[in-house]
Amino acid sequence: KTGVETTWARDGQESIKLYQQHKDIINLVLLDIKMPKMDGFQVIRELKKMNPSLPVIAQTAYALANEEYMIYKAGFNGYLVKPITLHSLIQIISKHIGS
Repeated sequence: KTGVETTWARDGQESIKLYQQHKDIINLVLLDIKMPKMDGFQVIRELKKMNPSLPVIAQTAYALANEEYMIYKAGFNGYLVKPITLHSLIQIISKHIGS
């Protein structure tokens, strides 16, 4: 219904490779904090080097104040707490790439 196309990566290293291959068509990245090979904090550093204006949203199972601080300090543009609802997902995507 939204017309959004998605790409999925198995781990942090693959997410960087996918971005490099498709950076011209990727408008936003949803990035899990805990991933194999590279965590979300490592990945966002690489993504922001390639494109500082790329909206990157953290996905996390935790909503602790300390983690929220770390997420924003790392350069994430927002975050979603798991389990992610359809409403919260659409809301944050719309905020960063329009409707």
